[in-house]
Amino acid sequence: MIKLCTFFSDEEKEVLLQYAGRAYEVLSYIDGDSYVLSEKGEYLYNECFHATDIDFFAQQKYEKVMPYRIIKFYQYYLMNTEEDKTAWYRGRKDVGGNWEYDCVSDSLEEALETL
Repeated sequence: MIKLCTFFSDEEKEVLLQYAGRAYEVLSYIDGDSYVLSEKGEYLYNECFHATDIDFFAQQKYEKVMPYRIIKFYQYYLMNTEEDKTAWYRGRKDVGGNWEYDCVSDSLEEALETL
């Protein structure tokens, strides 16, 4: 189990209220590993997630990261890391229990705008 930070600044709370209203949840912990899509990644899709026969997905590379905060907004998850608290990754929870993040935004506001 990975314990997550649940603290958000007043500015971040304002962004959440503006874009998500009350339709979001801040996760306090997760199980499973988190991976972000990365050309420099050392893991292939099938090593991280429920295996696929689709070559396009099977050849994608991922980097394992340690999540800092995660917000659930409908079926999406927005995550940032301790190393870069301003970047927000959009992702999903795989049926195998790991977390896949395939898109990154430069801010929480930008991440919510893309949804």
